[in-house]
Amino acid sequence: PIRKYGNASDEEKATAYEQAWTICDYLKSCAWPAPILIDSGNGYHVVFAIDLPNDQPSEDLIRGVLTALAAKFDTADSRVDTGNFEANRLCKFPSTWARKAAPTPERPHRQSSVLECPETLQPVSRSLLDSLAEGHIPERTTLKVPLNDGLKMDWLRSFLEHYKVPVVGERQNGQRYFIDVECSCSEEHG
Repeated sequence: PIRKYGNASDEEKATAYEQAWTICDYLKSCAWPAPILIDSGNGYHVVFAIDLPNDQPSEDLIRGVLTALAAKFDTADSRVDTGNFEANRLCKFPSTWARKAAPTPERPHRQSSVLECPETLQPVSRSLLDSLAEGHIPERTTLKVPLNDGLKMDWLRSFLEHYKVPVVGERQNGQRYFIDVECSCSEEHG
């Protein structure tokens, strides 16, 4: 669901539910195997098995798949999470609680759960992934950062200012410098 931060409303969850099922139906029509469908508490995870090496080309492929799905299914009220393409990203573990902010009657805490799980989880073939991602795999770009620590910090400050990321503080611990930024999802996150 699309929200500035915090827990989803019942309406936002219902919209995300419809989107998840629409995506599942579409992928099924494209011969994808059955996924695991998880209620995350604030939205839904449609989880497919894949069998790819943990490398940059595989990461780019998964990013392309998510971008293609977003291009096809994003609405003003619900979006595909295109940021969940890295192998090290975690999904909410079923049965844990979604507590992004203080609960309210309109935006309560909810427990995550598995809604559907196939008896056998079949991996999505590389050809199906390639077919969906076609035209959506990002080109690799490299940000050049100066080697001098002072210049790195100046560059990072400029980068954050350019993208309007709120800086809430700076600190140093030994040889390491830190710039603390405001989380765009929740005021409670440091």
